[in-house]
Amino acid sequence: MTQNGQKILFLISFSMFFWIIYIFLSLVISFLFSRLTKRRLLKFAIFFLIFSLFSSVWFKNPGSSEIAPVISILLLENSILDSQGIMRLIRPLSLFALVGLFLSIIFWLIRSKS
Repeated sequence: MTQNGQKILFLISFSMFFWIIYIFLSLVISFLFSRLTKRRLLKFAIFFLIFSLFSSVWFKNPGSSEIAPVISILLLENSILDSQGIMRLIRPLSLFALVGLFLSIIFWLIRSKS
């Protein structure tokens, strides 16, 4: 394997490792937030809404092929980067939140019937 091939393999492996750790930590944080309430429906809703907030991803810059978590892009665009339009980030964030909310309602209905 060439030197360039080893670099590419390392970058791909590191990227996969980062995303696995990131999703795992998002699940843990979502679970901890859902433990703050006693009501079951609220637990499901909080879990999925927090998880969607942390797990939604979008392109770093318009036209770029690199993705990053939406929450980090929002923080950077509101603080130190030139604003490239917050609406481009709100759309995927709202999609993830709506899907998470619908999933939480479906899981709650399934578990309440059993």
